[in-house]
Amino acid sequence: MKNLLLLVCLLLSQLGGRAQTPAAGPVKKTVKDFPHTGEPPMPPVKPILDTPLRDASICLGPDKTYYLTGTIGPDFMVSNEGIKVWKSKDMKTWEPLGLVWSIERDGTWQKQWTVKNGNRRRALWAPKSATSTATSLLPTASRDWARVCSKAPPAGPKGPT
Repeated sequence: MKNLLLLVCLLLSQLGGRAQTPAAGPVKKTVKDFPHTGEPPMPPVKPILDTPLRDASICLGPDKTYYLTGTIGPDFMVSNEGIKVWKSKDMKTWEPLGLVWSIERDGTWQKQWTVKNGNRRRALWAPKSATSTATSLLPTASRDWARVCSKAPPAGPKGPT
């Protein structure tokens, strides 16, 4: 049995020595260079907002209106104003509700700037909309990894009451 195990290990070690030859250089292909796998090509993307937005969150409020929020601004992890919200009945046309939670106005514990690597920072990111028949909430991450939560009346997540 020991001899058989030794023989298998020797054979496996010989097979492992045959590696692929490395590529001649970096591959410079994009998604467009690969053929479709029976799927139709992606349609052109038309922006629905004029504000840079990432970490998008959409929820359906008790008023049958969709609410959209997310991290705003091009310097999302460094500096932004707070939380903006948009509303829509059809998820195609979005009406801005404005800045519903402002660091300056509402962030009593968040107003100070921190310094990281010599750069000043103050931002909120990844807000999420959540509604129920009783309350609408806007939890979000902040510079010190704490969570803030804005509470709104049942009409929808339109900001603090």
